[in-house]
Amino acid sequence: MSGRSPEVLVSAFLALLSPDKLSPDIIIAGVKNMRAHALQFPINRNGVIDIVGTGGDGLDTFNISTSAAFIVASCGVPVVKCGNRSSSSKCGSADLLEALGANITLDLTYSSEIFKRCGFCFLFAQKCYASMKHVGPIRKQLGIKTIFNVLGPLINPCIPDYQLTGVYDRSLGLLFIQCLKRLGVKSAMIVHSEEGMDEISIQGKTHIWHLKLDGNIVEFDVTPDNDFGIKKQNLSAVISGSPQENAIKLNKILSGGYECAILDHVLINASAALVITGRAKDFRDGVVIARESINNGKALQTMNDYIKYTQEYGSSLQITAQNYGQLVPIANQTLSVDSNNKACNICATSTLPYVKICGLCTVDDALAAAKAGADLIGFIFVKKSKRYVSVEIVKAISAALKAGSWSKCEEVESISVIDWHQQRCLNLIQLINHTNRPLLVGVFMNNDIKEINSIVKEAGLDLVQLHNYEHEIATQIHRPVIRVISIEPTTDVQNILQMIESDSASAAILLDVVKTSDDCGQTFDWTIAKMINKKVPIMLAGGLTPDNIRAAVRFVHPWAVDVASGVEYVDSSEQLCKNHIKIKEFINEAKSGAASNQ
Repeated sequence: MSGRSPEVLVSAFLALLSPDKLSPDIIIAGVKNMRAHALQFPINRNGVIDIVGTGGDGLDTFNISTSAAFIVASCGVPVVKCGNRSSSSKCGSADLLEALGANITLDLTYSSEIFKRCGFCFLFAQKCYASMKHVGPIRKQLGIKTIFNVLGPLINPCIPDYQLTGVYDRSLGLLFIQCLKRLGVKSAMIVHSEEGMDEISIQGKTHIWHLKLDGNIVEFDVTPDNDFGIKKQNLSAVISGSPQENAIKLNKILSGGYECAILDHVLINASAALVITGRAKDFRDGVVIARESINNGKALQTMNDYIKYTQEYGSSLQITAQNYGQLVPIANQTLSVDSNNKACNICATSTLPYVKICGLCTVDDALAAAKAGADLIGFIFVKKSKRYVSVEIVKAISAALKAGSWSKCEEVESISVIDWHQQRCLNLIQLINHTNRPLLVGVFMNNDIKEINSIVKEAGLDLVQLHNYEHEIATQIHRPVIRVISIEPTTDVQNILQMIESDSASAAILLDVVKTSDDCGQTFDWTIAKMINKKVPIMLAGGLTPDNIRAAVRFVHPWAVDVASGVEYVDSSEQLCKNHIKIKEFINEAKSGAASNQ
């Protein structure tokens, strides 16, 4: 998934993991690995259902699960559907939604806001699992079904409580339901029809594996007429058209008064989802509830709201946040430097957001960060931290970075404290642009002020980052201060803004998650950061990784971002080490996220 394995090795690995050779242990390991490489979806999963199929049944029927999802959501059951474009049929879920006018390429943070507003959202698999690009071409060349044909319905980033999942092969039914149980799903149905369909059939018998709320798994068969009170129809009546044709049909169906086999097919699958979540007492009751949501207009309203909100958020991506826009011209100023200067090869011309790589402990790591384009590098002088570094090591790093390079580090001394506090981050940006190496940041928590100033002078630091200090202390520090404000789920934005507005001392504000451990790697609600950033330009930290930084930048528009654990690994001696490849990926993704906003 990292893209670092040879293609031959990946091909052999995938060939061995054909669907008929899979066990629950193998599938669950695959699911966990995929989730580890996925973007995080910031919502509460409670009560959420996903309605999805493996695909690959070769029957090319209408988009039943996507249509049913709107109905189920309109009945008060939250739906987070993860899907993709069609690979074999005429119209996949992503194709249908685009034809309806939805913007499916939104980042997950925007999708979470849409979900909160209408109870439905679609997660585009290509956005959630960008690392799949490394195996996609190989899968296509192999031309056979692999473990990825099975994993799709199991890796929704939301990790829903409930699932209605269709499988293309009956042999996968028991395997899937066992995996869902072990993965912590509360209740689910795996379905496979006698025609080979990965949905409940409108034509004949469908076998169901049902994981009940009590943890028991039961198996049984259903038919449209006996169990749902719906007349059987031939599958030829529910064949898919083009995305545009399917969009027109779905609009007619949800508008009411359009009786057809596709409507009946959608109703029986929506009914099953309502039974799984406890919204309906049985399949016949589920059909009644689903039909009523069409008759009262709620199903159509849910679909239209979803489309409207995706368009609104999509348009907002074209508008750069006010503070962000003000900083761009300053950030893009360049300085003419002698091309023979060695430092020109270390730190490339920067654009927003600036990137701080924190917790560096070796000269090699610092040089790797500088060569990758880091704008600031942080050293932690908190002795209880796993990333604690001595003054001697920082002096060696500083010397290595400054060797043979032009630096205006000494100019920090000539800038008055008052000027720094008035200009805030604008002066920091000017300093970054006029220094041909990353700025050196010392990170302190509960250190004595005299100790901080002594380390600043001895190590040659450019900036100081303070945790757990009152803002007045910044006036006593001999370098510009980055003040850290910890964000909790209960944080009141207005209180934070008042705190910042009363702080006339700090040169910059960094928002971070409340730390529960030295390497907690947790994010906080970026909506809070976005609201604060509309008033005060911020630096953003907390659980950032190469996989989520692009989304964070596009949503929050910070002037700078900060990462430590997101670019680390634990070695055999249980020491935290910087991953040079991840550092480069993080910086590239951060800058790319900003570029996509402009």
